[in-house]
Amino acid sequence: MTGPGHPPAGAGPAEGELLALCDACHNPVADGRGEVWVTARELADHHRAMHHWERQNPGPARTVGAILAQPPAVRWHVTHHHAACAGLLPADAHAFGVEHCRTWAGLADRTRLLAGHDWLADTDWDTLLDDARNGAGRRITPAPGHHAP
Repeated sequence: MTGPGHPPAGAGPAEGELLALCDACHNPVADGRGEVWVTARELADHHRAMHHWERQNPGPARTVGAILAQPPAVRWHVTHHHAACAGLLPADAHAFGVEHCRTWAGLADRTRLLAGHDWLADTDWDTLLDDARNGAGRRITPAPGHHAP
């Protein structure tokens, strides 16, 4: 697919504004060769952990220690399809191909689509975006010669 937010068909990992880097091998993931994903199990586990944390730390006023002990957000994964890095994508994965986050417009469009899910706030999507924008991304990062708009 081509158009706003999508690279030309067959674009390799360095042909867009952004690179997707594999969590396992740290190499760029080519279009059609990997996914960005979280699992329903990770989200359910986080929901249970947050419920427990909230029972242990009733609000609205909470100590700094309690806030620091809050369960971490569910981490978005970026992986190649092959067995050496990730194997098969989990059956309960909420996933999309790396080709959908090859440009800033594509990343913005993906964010718009994800925003319709109430579980997005339980993930580290905001950290993934901030890291990409700041050039500190280890999952999504500006390609050489490209910078955040």
